[in-house]
Amino acid sequence: MADNGGKEGVKPRLSEFSRQAVSRAVLREGLTHPLTLYPPALGILCGLAGTLFASPILIAAGVGGVLVGLAGAVINLFLRGDALAARYLRALNDRQARHEQRVVESLKENLEKLVQNRVVAEPAKRGIEQFERAQKKFGNVEAVLQRKFQVTEITYGRFQSAARQVYLSILDNLEMIGSILTSGGSIDVPYLQSRLKTITARKNADEASAREAEALTDQLDLLRSQLDRVNHLLAANEEAMAQLEQTSAQLALVDTDGKFAATDVETAMGYLSELAEGAAAYDTKPTVQTKG
Repeated sequence: MADNGGKEGVKPRLSEFSRQAVSRAVLREGLTHPLTLYPPALGILCGLAGTLFASPILIAAGVGGVLVGLAGAVINLFLRGDALAARYLRALNDRQARHEQRVVESLKENLEKLVQNRVVAEPAKRGIEQFERAQKKFGNVEAVLQRKFQVTEITYGRFQSAARQVYLSILDNLEMIGSILTSGGSIDVPYLQSRLKTITARKNADEASAREAEALTDQLDLLRSQLDRVNHLLAANEEAMAQLEQTSAQLALVDTDGKFAATDVETAMGYLSELAEGAAAYDTKPTVQTKG
């Protein structure tokens, strides 16, 4: 059974694109291929039966089955290794594409709605701009890769997958920004400020007024924290896009002549992985909580 590059519908992890992960996938596919598994299993049964019944024909069939299995393993691992690796990477790319489709379908529409909310309009506009620029930059990287490599090459597949992972990390950040702004946009800043002004103007504020003022202040502080988090996510996206553009420019200057040094591939892949991790750095941070 072909390796499907992981769970369906789940965005691949960065580690799944490493040379080690690709090699493991090729080894797993090569050793679990029907041509590798079934002939030796049948051969062992024939060999046992041949030994039990003293049948040279069954023994010969058993040896033949084992040899066919070994030949299948050699063919898959050494002659079809590149094809198996390319298939594994295509499966990862398919998972990435499905994740991208899910995010893109709702992302821009959500941000465009948030632009209508004056409390969060400015960061929502920046999010839309980043969304459009990220799409363009990833498209540029793909165009450069198609000029430099054959789409069937493993190097092309690994570069494309790594670059797409950076792009998806940017989209994931924008999706989180949309969620944060949706929450923050529900805070009625003019009312809170007006009410606070009224309470603080009182000469003899009672305990209830003091508690209300504290609650109003907490809501304004929460909004400031949310907007600060959004700014950090937007900044992380800008850094990722700048470096993605730099990677594209460096690739454009590479004279591959049909090949690309293995050390250069691993260096560039590691660099793209760092970009994706940096762009998604804030995904693992705890959400802002109100006091209480």
